[in-house]
Amino acid sequence: MPRQWAVLVEFGGFVLIILAITTFDQGMLWPGYLALVPVVGAMLVLSANRQHSWLTANFFASRLGVSSYSIYLWHWPLVVLLTYAGERDNQYWVALGVLGSLALGWLSYRFIEKSTRFKLSSLKKTKELLLNSALVVVVIVISCFIFIFNGLDVEIRRGASTPAAKYVDKYSREKYLTENVKEQYKEQCNFFDSDAYLAKGGGIQDSCTQKKHGEGVFLWGDSHAQALSFG
Repeated sequence: MPRQWAVLVEFGGFVLIILAITTFDQGMLWPGYLALVPVVGAMLVLSANRQHSWLTANFFASRLGVSSYSIYLWHWPLVVLLTYAGERDNQYWVALGVLGSLALGWLSYRFIEKSTRFKLSSLKKTKELLLNSALVVVVIVISCFIFIFNGLDVEIRRGASTPAAKYVDKYSREKYLTENVKEQYKEQCNFFDSDAYLAKGGGIQDSCTQKKHGEGVFLWGDSHAQALSFG
């Protein structure tokens, strides 16, 4: 790829990635077609293949790249810990979680990944193939066991596979109370703030009670009335 084109392709990729980071929120449907935005962005950056780009060839980016898989693995237990502690929405704890993921990922890469790769590379091809095959079989057996018994009934996940837990997961607010739903149901005309889960102190907007044109129907009621019509 010509250098000028590579610069443009890389720039476009970073624009898409930054757009996803700065504009996507929990009200958007995810996973879905929006996942294409950061994925295509990453694809463009990789396709540009700029080995001397100041964005991807600097010290921080290279260290982040080599330990990225370990960072990905370590961030999950930290997310779970924050969830159990009720701190998922605390920006300070989330920031510490990000830093912790980076630190643990680098340590894992430095003292586990590198040494494991070195030991595997010293094995003969046959032994390496047998070892990798054995690991794959172990993962498949454990996965089948968990699938057949509908999850593991261990202490930390007790109740996760009960009918009540499945009901809560299927009908949780995050699944249906999206920004699009709020817009359709005209949240500005609701005396109840669904985000704060409190009654609004300032009332509703005047536009909710003023006719725009022609005849109209004024529907007054609670959520049962709201089920009859948008508004």
